[in-house]
Amino acid sequence: MRKTRRYLLFLLAALAIAVLGVATASSAEDRPRPVVHTDGHLRPGHFETIWVNRFPGRGKLNVSFLPTAICELECASYDRRVGSTNKHGRAKLRVRVPQTFINEDGKHVPFRNHERIELEVEWTGPGKGEIVGAEAEPEPVIIRTHKKANA
Repeated sequence: MRKTRRYLLFLLAALAIAVLGVATASSAEDRPRPVVHTDGHLRPGHFETIWVNRFPGRGKLNVSFLPTAICELECASYDRRVGSTNKHGRAKLRVRVPQTFINEDGKHVPFRNHERIELEVEWTGPGKGEIVGAEAEPEPVIIRTHKKANA
């Protein structure tokens, strides 16, 4: 009788652990997608405000800026470590927009006026180093301000 109870308790404990394991695995998949938001107009060389939300919790953030029309997969950009999220996965960031990107030949090329930019935010979590990425939607646009010379 005692062996039967122990066996049943053991089975119930194993079943509970299996159910909890499935619940935690599916919660990562069911998590809402992270959101990256800007005002939509980025000025090279200026500080711009970026808001992020729905990341998994506390973590460090890197931001990169790439032109969408020119490059496809052959261009590069400097990643900028810009801050961290709070325990709710939110942050408000002030980021300096770079003047240039690096083309496939390794040369620095200035962003063009009214060019669409792929703004990527990468979140790195503590501990195991989980990495989550998100992009600003809709894609922001580069706006260059031109000063007119006095005639």
